[in-house]
Amino acid sequence: MAQRPRVDDEWVYQEYSYAGMCFEEFTRSQIFLRARASQVKCFLEKDDIMAPSEDRVYYALQRWYQKNKIERLRDFFDVLQVVRLPLVPHNKFDIVEDDILSVSQNFTRHLLREANYYRWAFARERAAMRCPRTIRRILPATRKCMYVLGAPNAQQQSLQRYAFGSGAWTVIEQRIPVARKEPAVAAFKGCVWVAGGLMAGNKPLESVCAYDPIAQTWSERPFMKERRYGFGLIALNGNLYAIGGRNEYPDPGSLDTVEFYDGLSWTSGVSMNEARYALEVGVAGGLIFAAGGWDESQYTALTSVEHYDPFTSSWCAITPMMYKRRSFRLVTDDNIVYLVGGDRGHTVEEYNSLAHRWNGAASYTLTPGRSEFAATSLDGVIYLLGGLHGSIETKSFQSLSPSCGEMGDLQESPAAPGICPRAVVIEHPGNV
Repeated sequence: MAQRPRVDDEWVYQEYSYAGMCFEEFTRSQIFLRARASQVKCFLEKDDIMAPSEDRVYYALQRWYQKNKIERLRDFFDVLQVVRLPLVPHNKFDIVEDDILSVSQNFTRHLLREANYYRWAFARERAAMRCPRTIRRILPATRKCMYVLGAPNAQQQSLQRYAFGSGAWTVIEQRIPVARKEPAVAAFKGCVWVAGGLMAGNKPLESVCAYDPIAQTWSERPFMKERRYGFGLIALNGNLYAIGGRNEYPDPGSLDTVEFYDGLSWTSGVSMNEARYALEVGVAGGLIFAAGGWDESQYTALTSVEHYDPFTSSWCAITPMMYKRRSFRLVTDDNIVYLVGGDRGHTVEEYNSLAHRWNGAASYTLTPGRSEFAATSLDGVIYLLGGLHGSIETKSFQSLSPSCGEMGDLQESPAAPGICPRAVVIEHPGNV
């Protein structure tokens, strides 16, 4: 590979663009490891270096430092200032923090203090802390796609793909093997997993299938131990968890049971503290959150929320949310949980899983309100699709930016998602 002369601090960045390597490969190359400190700093402060996450930026700096620790110690602290420590994913931050402190405590205390303040703050508080270290880098969003499973229609059920990079919609030609109402949907091992639900005749299902974006095919997967509909499905630490719901139709009883799939088979897990139907689940701060749903005994929606810690294998109730909710959606952004719409269609509540606190009031307002819709999040933005505006079915597709509370209209999908669609974000195998 031809190299241009080292003329200025932009040299490493220019070589990165010229080489066409991925970030991880380039930062292990001799071009990067032999560069001057000023060149490394200029490279790592760029917004468009396509690092998969901010902890990878830190480890690139660490590799450069380890190449010559004695001569590069002082430069390490200077370059560290362009690493965006507040944006290191929650599950990686403690490791990165310990690694930094092993080098020095005195020179890095203010950077770590800033990062911890940011992680404990709510979205609008984070906006007030805006500085170069809290601005998200430009990630390869062209490869991130939202997959939306629509409501069943005449025994068929559409799966659509929205490409965040191009803003284009595509209807997936391959149909789901069994159309179903009230299934649970999750992203797991690079595929769209669909579990349970009600088939024609309102028969509860234990079947599971998955759509593979690379093979562009649906395939059957191992069945759950229990039939479920109106339940939660979420992936954490290499396992796929099925949580709550109902197992009979019609049946006034809700489930508190949990089971998980480890890639081989389904195993019974630790039951929730409270039975829940039509609940919402999500992962924040390394915990699984289960919120709201329906209380059969009182015939009312729930305000209660609990979380599951996989390291202690236990559920713990937290302070309830402000409003009773069902037909809402729960989305997360690293360690923050958002409860969106539903019975309280215009309101959004916000919980910080590290600070263990709710934002004091309804944090944001949806315009218009929405229930029984699809929702997901990417890079600090919440996306809302379909469902109901009041009692009127809608195809509208909107974005909500929690940092400023602003909403925007996006291109609607070609096929109506219907009522109770489900959405997940998956890394696509190629640019779309």
